[in-house]
Amino acid sequence: MTQGLEFEQINITGNRLNCQFSRPVGPEDIPALVIDSPSFRVSETHNEVLRVTERTQGHKAHRDKACGWHADASRPKIRSLNILDLPYELLLDICEYVAWVSDNSDGCYWLYKDLFNDVKSIKSLRLTCHRLCHASSRHLLHVLDYYSAAIAGSLGLFSSLAGVTLDRQLDELDRRFQESGVSYSQEQIDVGFGRAENAADVWNIFAEDLEHGSLQSDYASISPEAERNIAAIKRGHALYIDLYSKQELVMRNGAFLRAIADAIARMPTAVRLSVTDSGVPDKKSVLYKGILDCMWDPYNPDAYLEEEVIKPWTLNEPRDVAQEAPTDLLYRLPLAISAASISLTAIDIDITSPISFPCNLTEDQMRALETACQRVKTFKFHTEISEAMDDTSYDHGMAGFYKFLSACMAERIEDLELKFQRSPVSWPWLFVDRSRPAPGAVKLDSIPIHLHRLRDCLGSNETYRVPILHIILAKLQLMGGNWAGALDVMHKRIVSGLSGVEHPRGGEMEINISRG
Repeated sequence: MTQGLEFEQINITGNRLNCQFSRPVGPEDIPALVIDSPSFRVSETHNEVLRVTERTQGHKAHRDKACGWHADASRPKIRSLNILDLPYELLLDICEYVAWVSDNSDGCYWLYKDLFNDVKSIKSLRLTCHRLCHASSRHLLHVLDYYSAAIAGSLGLFSSLAGVTLDRQLDELDRRFQESGVSYSQEQIDVGFGRAENAADVWNIFAEDLEHGSLQSDYASISPEAERNIAAIKRGHALYIDLYSKQELVMRNGAFLRAIADAIARMPTAVRLSVTDSGVPDKKSVLYKGILDCMWDPYNPDAYLEEEVIKPWTLNEPRDVAQEAPTDLLYRLPLAISAASISLTAIDIDITSPISFPCNLTEDQMRALETACQRVKTFKFHTEISEAMDDTSYDHGMAGFYKFLSACMAERIEDLELKFQRSPVSWPWLFVDRSRPAPGAVKLDSIPIHLHRLRDCLGSNETYRVPILHIILAKLQLMGGNWAGALDVMHKRIVSGLSGVEHPRGGEMEINISRG
């Protein structure tokens, strides 16, 4: 120890050592103060750990305080998630879901593609804001259905008797009764048939009078009851003529077309025009129903005639149940809609007979119609020809109608569906001298067609780069080839398994099943 340096007092407090010396300590005394003790080194290490821990806690406190300041400063700029922040595609899905799961207790539905949508909920969504209005409107306002003839109701039989071959229908119904062993007695069946024939006789007398202006010799002697019935039919027919004339006037002056164009202009999501007169009841079903109904009333000889023919005309206001419609309606409707700057993407035509819609278009009208339909992607056409119509009048009336259909079938068509019951062989004229569509789906139903025309319709992989997703051939009358060749055409164009041939007709029915 350095000379003259002595400890006078030593105090140890926790890890702290306090020493008091006999004189002041200088630099020369430092070597004498080195304490080489294990316990002292441990104490110093512990002190260092405490100092580091203290600094760490201080840093953490500063960090927590800074985070709090940042949260307070940024909180006004952050809001909770809003449904309108979602992408438009998700809004469409939400609206579609709401249209199906909402409360439908009020029975208010919108029927579209055999599906029911909840009109009440969709209307509520449309009233919320612009984005939801646009997203939900597509479930409510997307189709315009035009009926060329009002739904006839009980008047269906009246209009159908004019175009049905009653003898053939009665023979067919009689044969069905015999084969099925129905519960009606033969006496009831005979009574029902007799009353149906009586109604047909009254109709024939009226038709003769209407055509020639006077009764023919075959009907010179008729009963007073028959005269009253004919007079009732005449009164109904006169009212019908008056209503039909007023409808024709509305068509000619353009008021109806302007109303439709204005309606579509207010429907931002309208994409399909449906023209149909198929609301008129089916001839056979209405005829059969009347015969069956009168079998239950054998004591009223005029029940069938009164209930099914006379009463509807005398008690109810007659409505348009004619099988014809304004001559150029199918042509003028697409043009009027196009003039309102609306681009239709789908056209659905379902009419009783195309002869009712003669479309003798000029070349300029054809070009205008092609322009109006250039964005059409879905084209469906259903029709049926009366069995009583002869081939000559049919082919003459169809020539202009083929041109109309060809103009409607634009090059952008993705979904093509054609159904033509009792079609003549001239039907495949549609696939000649025109820009063929490149559809993704094709359905041909009840059409007679040559194999090479079928190949023209479906095309080939070399013709179209986009393959057809599915092809349905139903009740197709194949000519000029066999079904093995038709299947070859289908195999070259199909990429999915949703295709098939239903009830094939014509051709050679020898088909190799292993070909798929």
